[in-house]
Amino acid sequence: APVLHVSMWYDFFQASAFKAFGRLQAARGDQKLIVLDGTHYDIDDPELWPTKPMFAWFDHWLKGDANGADAWPTVQYVLAGQPEGPLRSSPAWPPAGTVSTASTLSAPPRALTIDPAAPAPTLGGSHLTVSSGMKDQTPLLGRDDVVELQGDELPAAALMLGTAEAVLTVLESGTGDMVVKLVDRRPDGEVRLLREAVVTLTGVGTLSVSFAPLAYEFGAGSAPGLVVAGFTARLSIPTRMPGGAGWFTGAAKSDGPAQGQPVGVLRWRGIRPAGRRSSRARPSARPGCARRSRRGTRRCAPSPPSSRRGRC
Repeated sequence: APVLHVSMWYDFFQASAFKAFGRLQAARGDQKLIVLDGTHYDIDDPELWPTKPMFAWFDHWLKGDANGADAWPTVQYVLAGQPEGPLRSSPAWPPAGTVSTASTLSAPPRALTIDPAAPAPTLGGSHLTVSSGMKDQTPLLGRDDVVELQGDELPAAALMLGTAEAVLTVLESGTGDMVVKLVDRRPDGEVRLLREAVVTLTGVGTLSVSFAPLAYEFGAGSAPGLVVAGFTARLSIPTRMPGGAGWFTGAAKSDGPAQGQPVGVLRWRGIRPAGRRSSRARPSARPGCARRSRRGTRRCAPSPPSSRRGRC
């Protein structure tokens, strides 16, 4: 059946929304995807939705209203971290024309300590009951159980439109669970959290980490990289998304402190120069408008064509 998939970039269920959209679109079509900037609970924010598009969607498919919902762009999204930015559209995800880039990450200056009795705090991410969103990871970098693997600075702005994966090489034996975070080290010193996944360290060898989909713009001078932390307290997030199943939650598996020194390669899927953007046309379902709120200036989400232009 036709399905409207709606999510936020830092929604706990965002990866599942992309997976369901991809599978159903490939199987039968008639799927639409809308992704806005925010966390799980922002999806019910009345400031975000002047008129929720779900109502127009149901009116079209269940009542037969000729409101044009079937002609909406297949994918509509804003860039993560830019709630005031334009609502973009694409006939597929990831958008066509993207390229892949791989960068080698520098080794951390010290080994990583994993101590289940004193896990690293959760600071941002896609969660339901703890700190969520695009948080600065700088306060964690002085801990023994947190290391940063830095990449090269970008000479120009670039868009990430798709997924990313990292390959870590563990040089010293150790066991336990690690949180691997995709970050943007910005010129102002902020280490911005973009994505995270949990992996189990079982000894010397190679670890592959896949991150959930994202649309994000790296600025000129930014350095994409990783922050690796000992298992984070009160954290429960999906791994290997999109694709396989698997959830990790609870305490780390090791019985005591262990050490390992990861180095790695970060592969970006769907990176393109920022000047080569996908269509910026407004969705046919909703003229755009801007609003000032406690979150700052925000771009109105799509809603049915019956709503008045500029209604905020």
